[in-house]
Amino acid sequence: MLTSRAAVALEPGPLTVTSVSVSPPGPGEVLVRMLLTTIDMASLLASQGKLPGLTFPTILGKEGVGVVVDVGPDVESLFIGDMVVPISMPECGQCPVCLSGRGNLCHQHATQSETSTHFTLNEQPCFPGFGPATFSEYTVIRESALARLPKGLSPEDACFLGGVFGLGVGAVLAVARLSKGDSIAVFGANALGLSVIQGAILAQAGDIFAIDTDPNRLEQAQAMGATHTLLLDPTESIATTLLEHSQGGVSVAFECWAKPEQFAEVVSSTNPAWGMTVLVHPRLPKEIVQLPLNLLYGGRSIKGAQAGGIKGRTQLYQYGALILAGQLHPKSLMTHRLPLAQINTALALAEAREGIRIAVDFT
Repeated sequence: MLTSRAAVALEPGPLTVTSVSVSPPGPGEVLVRMLLTTIDMASLLASQGKLPGLTFPTILGKEGVGVVVDVGPDVESLFIGDMVVPISMPECGQCPVCLSGRGNLCHQHATQSETSTHFTLNEQPCFPGFGPATFSEYTVIRESALARLPKGLSPEDACFLGGVFGLGVGAVLAVARLSKGDSIAVFGANALGLSVIQGAILAQAGDIFAIDTDPNRLEQAQAMGATHTLLLDPTESIATTLLEHSQGGVSVAFECWAKPEQFAEVVSSTNPAWGMTVLVHPRLPKEIVQLPLNLLYGGRSIKGAQAGGIKGRTQLYQYGALILAGQLHPKSLMTHRLPLAQINTALALAEAREGIRIAVDFT
């Protein structure tokens, strides 16, 4: 058994930074020493008791970067010393979806379970809230849920790749498949929306409209490369404004903020002949599917972007290479970096929407 520092949710509320025991990896599993983790929205909501179904005590966290320190039997693609990131959608490489080269809904994702655990706290089970349990310095993760990254990549650039940054860039490159000069609208200038903007710049998009209710976030979007920013006024139709400024509607609208009451506006901001709406936000309410049918007459379409539409184990390595080449800049999302002892402060900053993305380190 290995002793690890971890931020444990004993119950909903502030996390307790303490020591837990970690058992060795089993078949197909990998022991990872986390270098950086980040405050993702799911972990924030879980710590507040707003996500049902978790078993306490639990170790939250699902986004970050680490180094392989041990591998279990049958692990073939990862080796001690590899830099890796957890991925939300596994890639087993054997199911029909993985073998098809089309889509990323690996069959293994339907069998994921957090009811078993490698963690114990005071000789009692402590559960991984979302699987990776990146709020622990040492954690055991399945080989199929880890992506290896190129050598030379900094932890600061890597820590968002398996989460929000990969999701946003993948939505552009793997789902929307933008063509050079396409106009886009990004609804929500949060970390997800800013990642979409970076992907759009890489794809050589034309006009990039960023829409938000927060002027500060729109300033961040402009600094990231948005060509136009629009402050949302609930009394006005943002779709009408976009139709006027984009020659009849944008080619692609990216839904990044999970506001069901605005979804009809998102769809109607796209060109009626070929416009596409991409659902980038991973926690969209079911109500958004209730659209007036006339919005879909013509050539409009709506596409999902589960885990950015990317195959994490095979494609995130390529994104890492683009970072090393200076074509992507995920580190620009990091506005705060705190030690593990201050993780509750990090959660409070995220709740207050301070900055863009908050990293927590184990040094």
